[in-house]
Amino acid sequence: MLCFCIYLSTIPNQNIMKYILCFFLLSMLISVCFGQDNYLKPSKIDSETGILKDYYIGLFPLLYKDFSDKPTARYALIPSFSSEFAFSVEEKDKHFFIISNYLSTSYWYAKNKSKVKVKHAFTEINKDFYNKISVLFNIALKQARQPNEKTMGLDGETSYLSTTIDGSVKNAETWSPDQTSHMGQLVEICKELYLIGFKKKVSQGEISEKINHLILKLQQ
Repeated sequence: MLCFCIYLSTIPNQNIMKYILCFFLLSMLISVCFGQDNYLKPSKIDSETGILKDYYIGLFPLLYKDFSDKPTARYALIPSFSSEFAFSVEEKDKHFFIISNYLSTSYWYAKNKSKVKVKHAFTEINKDFYNKISVLFNIALKQARQPNEKTMGLDGETSYLSTTIDGSVKNAETWSPDQTSHMGQLVEICKELYLIGFKKKVSQGEISEKINHLILKLQQ
């Protein structure tokens, strides 16, 4: 989607609506064809170049501000048309927290990126819930693999997940997975965990059951 926005800027104004319509039709077709994987794939952020590289270099230090450098479970979502957000599940002084970060405006669309601010919220959780999230991320990240077929990410949203395995931070991603797939369920769990960080009325018990169910699926 980001690449498409760059491309649009080179098109004469009278032709833009035609290209936008074609873009959305193509997006719908691609969404049906792809996003079905039941595994994460290794993150490709470090291999990006040009404007995307500059975007990531500016975005992630801001989005991950005050997060641990050795994450237990860290998640970031980059939507197509709204602000980026992230959470980190952390232990501090034998207490356990979900820390949620969100931006004052979309970093991608901000005309002056230096004025984009990060805002924080957090909620304390119990150790059992913390451990379940840790196990889920550990399994999902260990199973990350390159897909058999190349996916095309135009519209949609990209999720980035991180955990620490044997002292090293492992990163992986998924693009707009089908909601019924394993990764679709993982993304939905992550979105709910993010909301918990804001003390939203989301049932930790229900999410815990979803995590248990998904862990069993991933272990099959």
